Amino acid sequence: MGGMMSLLGRTGSLALLMCAAAPVALAQPAAETVEEVVVTGSRIARQDYSAESPIVTVGEAAIEARGPQTLEATFNSMPQFQASNMNSGSNPLRQGRANANLRGLGIQRTLILLDGRRMQASDAFGAIDLNTISTGLVQNVEVITGGASAVYGSDAIAGVINFKLKRNFEGVELDAQYGETSRGDGEAVNVTLNLGGNFADGRGNVMASLAYFDRQAVARVNRPFFYRSGISNAPPGGIFSTPANNLPSRAALDQVFGSYGIAPGLVPTNSTYSVNRDGTLFTIINAVNLRYPEFDPYVVSQGRVGFPQGNTYPLSQPLERYSAFVRGRYEIAENIEAYLQFNHMQYHSTYFRHGYGAGNEPRRVEIPITNPFIPADFRTILASRPNPDAPINYNFGTGRITPAIQDSEYDINEFLVGLNGRLPELGWTWDIYASTGRTKDVETYDGGINYQALLTLVNSPTGGADICPGGFNPFLVDVLANDPAQAACVNYL
Repeated sequence: MGGMMSLLGRTGSLALLMCAAAPVALAQPAAETVEEVVVTGSRIARQDYSAESPIVTVGEAAIEARGPQTLEATFNSMPQFQASNMNSGSNPLRQGRANANLRGLGIQRTLILLDGRRMQASDAFGAIDLNTISTGLVQNVEVITGGASAVYGSDAIAGVINFKLKRNFEGVELDAQYGETSRGDGEAVNVTLNLGGNFADGRGNVMASLAYFDRQAVARVNRPFFYRSGISNAPPGGIFSTPANNLPSRAALDQVFGSYGIAPGLVPTNSTYSVNRDGTLFTIINAVNLRYPEFDPYVVSQGRVGFPQGNTYPLSQPLERYSAFVRGRYEIAENIEAYLQFNHMQYHSTYFRHGYGAGNEPRRVEIPITNPFIPADFRTILASRPNPDAPINYNFGTGRITPAIQDSEYDINEFLVGLNGRLPELGWTWDIYASTGRTKDVETYDGGINYQALLTLVNSPTGGADICPGGFNPFLVDVLANDPAQAACVNYL
């Protein structure tokens, strides 16, 4: 004991631990067989705690708590996802699709699985649309955010999202939800009917889910913050300018803008212009002599006149979706199970905005000096240039000519059949399956301006009157929008 006390003096806690532990170990009774251990609380075994890669599990309750939304609404609140790729956003390129984007690395680098199996691609990029998953049958979602590409390949560089469906669903479940924003828009209705039952003494199960979802648009105009969040590059009335090597004189600018009450020297010679409703000019930069009421149709943002984005597209796109899912399984032998499933989804999304052109056509044309619609004040400025006969550069915006309508219809079907089982002696599981699917995407774009038709009208000596009654006036946006005499030219465009 003296030796032990000497050790205690040197290493304190270590010696004390040795002294206390030895008598207890000798006094322990004979071990008893424990038949069951119940673990409660936060120590319940889950893959989140034991997996080598980081896994986040999202349960059924968390999905339901988001209300009548698509699965994107659940992921939108998680820091692992980049929300910009969700279909509820205003980006028209999404075309109603909801693609998960882990860590912002791209939808092609986020692998989507359904019960551990790859799904039918939803678009030409090979990505999976979350709309194709029946939310009513989802039991939980496992999100793997790292180290998955070594197992699944390059399409899992960002991670893997595995949707795990209910396995032995029995009964009838009807879920109906409705919601709207505090501004009274964005109404959403979600109705889901789940059916299921076991048979053959529990060796088999069949379950099905039918769902309907309808979401209306969320407007920016009811939210001043978003309404002023940006301006378009080309106002609907167009931007007019002259090349840097052919600028008007200072005297002509002071004369024209002086007649509006503008002090001399305030308008630079390299300014870009547009036209007020009364035919007078205003500058795009600094909004000199802008006579339009705010937001009708222009707004001044950071010293520049533009068309407010709040008038071009909504904060949330409208979406209507129908889906049906059926799965059946049957244990054909001990540790061997056959299964099949069918997944159908179709949805329709319509996107409205004020368009500029069709496809990738340029937004700039040259208007000859002979165009009869050039305002008188602008002619005075153009005549003062070193080359007064040079054409005008016109960056056109068709915002008030005609709205652009982009309509997307998706129809996705997938059939899968397979066998799975267990090898109890080795502790292995196996799964072999085959699937076939078809994705149909129909995109309809209406309201785009034909570039060649625009060139024909602006270069016509009559201003287009020889092509359509009244001719085409590119200088007054409200004439194009409201004048019935312009209807024929609008149709021609």
